[in-house]
Amino acid sequence: LALSASGNATNIAQAARVMQGAGGRVLALTGDEGGELGRLLRPELDIHLRLPGNSAPRVHEAQLFVLNCCCDLIDREFFGANDV
Repeated sequence: LALSASGNATNIAQAARVMQGAGGRVLALTGDEGGELGRLLRPELDIHLRLPGNSAPRVHEAQLFVLNCCCDLIDREFFGANDV
């Protein structure tokens, strides 16, 4: 899981390259354009969720929302439809 508002964070792009080199897949949440991180993703293996906007604070808020929704889905899968 790689989070970068601009997609240009060097350390995040490097971590994605290491994961790909180890045969892993990358799930990236970036801002609108995706930057360097978006360009290095492999469409056939990796997943790129491009959140609308280029304002870093707004993209971070959207990333938190997406991650909270994912956590809710995981909770529901493991524990049922009731609130946990």
